[in-house]
Amino acid sequence: MVKQILFLCLLFIISATPACFSCDENLEIERTIKSLSLLNNISGAKMAMDQFLKQPETAACLLIEELSVVREKNILISEKKESAETMHVVWCIRSLRYITNGVFFTEKSQNKFDESESDRESFLTKHVGEEGFVFFKERMSTGTIFIAPKDTQEKIIQKWKQWFRVNGATYNYSPSSRLDEWYF
Repeated sequence: MVKQILFLCLLFIISATPACFSCDENLEIERTIKSLSLLNNISGAKMAMDQFLKQPETAACLLIEELSVVREKNILISEKKESAETMHVVWCIRSLRYITNGVFFTEKSQNKFDESESDRESFLTKHVGEEGFVFFKERMSTGTIFIAPKDTQEKIIQKWKQWFRVNGATYNYSPSSRLDEWYF
């Protein structure tokens, strides 16, 4: 009886755990992904992202594998080099949005913004027709990038993983033609 209960508990734990995320290796795509945080202009970014479109399923998988929760709440244009880890994640999401023709996710947060964060809260919720926060949002006039609260980041990363598990192999990848769909 005890063995049966232990077996059922183990089976439950295994079935409740998300499947491991595994991607095909591709050194060229991996090198391009690693160089994303060094990007400082849109034309250079589009060249890198167009490389991803040569093998979009592999690129999408590898880009999603790179996503992680970041600590910054916002990045000023003058701080982008010092925030390489965060900028790497931002560029991975930009790349995913680009190669999927604008797929993005929003998610709610338990975070309570204080008065000093009103710009951050306002910008993160500006996505037409969606409720919740985007992972990041850039203010065009200043180049400041606002980053979502950590709980939102975690949920959006999980949404990207789930999206790939369901759609990755069959999705019709194509580049986004609108800058506002992938960059900001």
